[in-house]
Amino acid sequence: MDMGEFDGIKNIVFDLGVVLFDLDYKLTIEAFKELGVDKHEEFFSEADQIMIFDKFERGEIPVQEFLESLRNLLPGKANDASIIRAWNAMLLSFPQSSIDLLNALRPHYKLYLLSNTNDLHFECFHTILKAQHGLKGLKEFFSAVYYSNKEGFRKPEAEFYNKLIEQEALNPEETVFIDDMLKNVLGAREVGIHGILLENGRSITALFDQAYKFRG
Repeated sequence: MDMGEFDGIKNIVFDLGVVLFDLDYKLTIEAFKELGVDKHEEFFSEADQIMIFDKFERGEIPVQEFLESLRNLLPGKANDASIIRAWNAMLLSFPQSSIDLLNALRPHYKLYLLSNTNDLHFECFHTILKAQHGLKGLKEFFSAVYYSNKEGFRKPEAEFYNKLIEQEALNPEETVFIDDMLKNVLGAREVGIHGILLENGRSITALFDQAYKFRG
């Protein structure tokens, strides 16, 4: 896609984790190792097979049921606090550079957030936002925010993107979606949105020129 194809872009939809919020998945893997998980691939595969992650991200099950499901997969009987610490270990920071970028883009585009998350991560990253920047949330930076655990859908489900499009009356051809996971980018493209993959190691700021025009 050449730059000319972005000239008509009016809306930019951001993923949160990795794109705007610093994450390190390895920290959660290491934390679960401390709880006795020797083979994390098998552990997370077993959890995936019972769809516990999907259900939790759609807000279909409460925190306690999620914790109990993970506890049943652990070799020991970890308490709630230790499981929560391990689960949230990946969440690091909301860098000032993300705040600066969003503030710079707001005069030029309508900004939206479309994020897969869950009740535990939701509470944790709000705690981080408050501690680091005195922010109660991210709504002040966006025209609207859509979190999977609040909306009942998760990426890459078409219903999640379509809910944003319909409720905000967006023209998909005028809309860009930025995510660090290819399956989510492809999901956006399926409903007509310009899906952009933020490749590993590339900064979100690199997608914009010095005048904060989207260049992809």
